[in-house]
Amino acid sequence: MADPTFLLKATDYLHLAFTKALRTAFAAQDFVARYKYNTRDTLSKISIYDHFPKRPWKAPSIIVSTGKCDFTRSTLNSQEFLQEYKNPSTDIVEAFYAWGKIDTDVYLNIRGRTDRDCRKLTDLTMLFCRHLFKAKFVKFGIGFDSIIADGEDTTDWQGQLQYTNRIAIPCYTEFQVKYPVELVENINNLDIEITVEV
Repeated sequence: MADPTFLLKATDYLHLAFTKALRTAFAAQDFVARYKYNTRDTLSKISIYDHFPKRPWKAPSIIVSTGKCDFTRSTLNSQEFLQEYKNPSTDIVEAFYAWGKIDTDVYLNIRGRTDRDCRKLTDLTMLFCRHLFKAKFVKFGIGFDSIIADGEDTTDWQGQLQYTNRIAIPCYTEFQVKYPVELVENINNLDIEITVEV
């Protein structure tokens, strides 16, 4: 067995995956010219962020964020075991690893200066997720079934009226994490017996 590597596909991984996929989709030549994305901000007609920008930004825009993240154990008998990794040549335990499933809500926050921009971006983004991203993401350990838009709304951002919508995508992904022997031994040897004086 190969030495396991740290592979935690949780919130940061989902942010990057959706941001990269959205930027790639909206950069497609001659498909959505009105909302064409360019890595150079001055040439881009849309902004796509992996976090909420705390400065004025170009609208229309899509902001990727995450909601609740469920790390609840999902293995048999609700137990998760550490698996030893032994060096094949020395038969010495060099690390421990574990794996499991994570459920995380991803939100694609749509903002536009007009209600039409907001609706169009919502439609395009949902179609991209359903027909293009879903099959591709499975190959990288990300799955989702539901794609739900909350509904149109408005907000004031720095004195500017913006039309908003939020697409909610409950995702599930897997992780594999490698723990050094020293860390596991330190926790195993931890004495947490506490004497409370009354």
